[in-house]
Amino acid sequence: MIKMHKPIGLSSWASIYQEQCNAKLTKFGMPSKKSEYWRFSPPELWDNTGKTISDNSILIKKNNEYKLNKPNYSINFVDGKLDLESFENLKNKLTVCEISEFNDSVNNEAHWAKDCLGKVELKAMKAYQRPFALLNGSMASQGIFLKCKESLEQPLHIFYLGKKPINAIIRNLFVIENGINLQIVEHFSGNAKYNVVSEVIANFNSSLTHNRFISRSVQNSLISHFFANCMNSSSIKTVNISLANSAIRNEIFINLEGSRCNATVAGLGLGSNQSSLCDNTVFISHQDEFSQSRQIIKNVLSKGAKAVFQGKIYVDSRAQKTDGYQMSNGLILDESSHFLVKPELEIYADDVACSHGSISGSLNQEHLFYLKSRGICENDAKNILINAFLEEIIDEIEDSNLARFFQKEITEVLV
Repeated sequence: MIKMHKPIGLSSWASIYQEQCNAKLTKFGMPSKKSEYWRFSPPELWDNTGKTISDNSILIKKNNEYKLNKPNYSINFVDGKLDLESFENLKNKLTVCEISEFNDSVNNEAHWAKDCLGKVELKAMKAYQRPFALLNGSMASQGIFLKCKESLEQPLHIFYLGKKPINAIIRNLFVIENGINLQIVEHFSGNAKYNVVSEVIANFNSSLTHNRFISRSVQNSLISHFFANCMNSSSIKTVNISLANSAIRNEIFINLEGSRCNATVAGLGLGSNQSSLCDNTVFISHQDEFSQSRQIIKNVLSKGAKAVFQGKIYVDSRAQKTDGYQMSNGLILDESSHFLVKPELEIYADDVACSHGSISGSLNQEHLFYLKSRGICENDAKNILINAFLEEIIDEIEDSNLARFFQKEITEVLV
């Protein structure tokens, strides 16, 4: 039985939204393996709160090396709760933006979020039901709401630090005004069991560059939802990197509502034991003409690890001149690992260029032999080939410092 969170002390608009989430969750319930988009990923992996977690303090410290470089714009969530000191510091710096924490937002009857919260999620629900997002909507009490009115010269870094194996339910909302550019980097580490929903509204001629890094210190389950809506001439790029050996599911929905929009989804996953499951479930909806989308997913799997890619390109009848591309690749290093792929095209326009493909296999033995014949040991030779396989995803990261940091973390995992 699902325990509901009764709205208390909320504004009328926030209460209505929460009650709607409760009603839908009661009606549809949590997913089962019979659900269309859960056949490859047992939903109980994200529903189980009784997992025993080991001490990851060393790995957490290691993962925070980038944080020690002190990015100019940063905010922390510790065990699912917003760190108020980091929030106030950020708010004082972002004078060109409107930023508020979750509770202050939903308790304000006149807050700008009343016209935005849940609107992109509703579009995503039309594609298929997302019970864990509904669960988030009914229970979230932490998060940040940001309206970006001027372009930031540096990325906004959001650090999710989990010291305890507790539920961390976080709701974020980002609105990017006309002609504005925003960069967001999310870092996940530690023992918390994450359920994070981020809604993005990209208005006319705006852009968002989004990077999500899930470190190897994450051992509990993590499910993230990235719901975005693009208006005319706007663009969104999201790059997701997972190094964790736990159950990770990234649900991405991008609605290209306007014309001449651009969406890129890239994902990289490294799994090296039987508890590792990296699931990227992506839905890109083309609603108007002359828009482009790209989906590029790569996974390296060994020792019984599993990865899932469910990617769909939807093209409405109005969306002529759509260019949609989708490619997934799995590098499988042993016979006990699995890469499960479910690509989909649903096209109602007759003047489009859409394609999808998937290739899985092991390391090229001729390439491996060549490197070994040049005096490179077998393990180093394998790592060279793996890094070459993943390079396409790293190249999607526009921030060179961030790309070097991610590459360093990947190299250390491969050693």
